[in-house]
This record gives sequence, C-alpha cells and structure tokens, in this order.
Amino acid sequence: DVTIVGRNFENLPFIGKVTLAGELQEENVHFWSNEKIVFRTNPSTTKTGEVCVHTLSKGDSNCLPFEYHFNQKR
Repeated sequence: DVTIVGRNFENLPFIGKVTLAGELQEENVHFWSNEKIVFRTNPSTTKTGEVCVHTLSKGDSNCLPFEYHFNQKR
C-alpha cells in the first residue's frame, strides 16, 4: 500500500482522483480523508512516475516523483 499524507484532500472519497504515471488509480484507493489517502499497488501494472491528487474544488495537487520497486519474497 502507498500512503499519501498532506492536507486539503477534502473528505470526499470517490470524488477526488489519484493518478500514478498518468494512470488513474480509481479501483485501488482504499482510504481517503482530508489529510491521508491510501491506495494499493499492483506489481504487474504499477509503474514509476509522478503521483498526483486531483480534488473537486481544490483542483490538482503538486505532483511528486514516485519510484516503484517490487521485491517478491522467496
């Protein structure tokens, strides 16, 4: 899981959006509050890129670089 911590995300789950490397993470968001968003990654589809939060009234957040590494336990 990836946790994004900040503020002014608005406490409106499923109205705001999270993108990672330009891909909408809609089905992967598990928690959304005004100060924290949690979404689950998928090792077969998640890519390195910018993570952005888009809210209804506040618009787009500052996008930040996100580097994805998956280590499969053996």
